[in-house]
Amino acid sequence: MREKSKRARGAIDPGDIIIVEGQEYGRPYNGKKWLPNFWTIRRALRVDDITNNGTIHAHDKQRQRYLLNAIDEPPARYIVRIIRRRTA
Repeated sequence: MREKSKRARGAIDPGDIIIVEGQEYGRPYNGKKWLPNFWTIRRALRVDDITNNGTIHAHDKQRQRYLLNAIDEPPARYIVRIIRRRTA
């Protein structure tokens, strides 16, 4: 019989991959003048560490580090999906 997972539903562990969506600032040139714009960007991040106050330390494919704080209101980035790491 298969053993039940002890992990809570929706919990994130180190080694998991999370898909994060957030607003990023850019200044595209529209031909007449520069206009400030915000774009919605999705990134895949691998979780390195989670602190006890809810901050998630993660990095992307180029090893750029990100800090995601769950306490921010409204949050700067939203977690769209959690992809579990494989356990053998």
